[in-house]
Amino acid sequence: MRLTYTTKDYTYVVAGYGTRETSGYSIKVNDVYTGDNALYIDLNLIGPAAGEEVVETLTYPFLVVRCGRTELLCRIES
Repeated sequence: MRLTYTTKDYTYVVAGYGTRETSGYSIKVNDVYTGDNALYIDLNLIGPAAGEEVVETLTYPFLVVRCGRTELLCRIES
């Protein structure tokens, strides 16, 4: 899932990674930068570490990035 929403003061970028069958997932923001008339957000979905105790339940990892209002296109790289 990718969604961008702009208000009077802020631009919000939402990135979701769908349904996962266990706990233990997180999202890492590697970089946020502008270039080529766009705002780029470089993300990685990180799964549970080997041997990490997880709960078997549906989870929905997502992240919201808030920045100052921009008219730039928002591109998520992952």
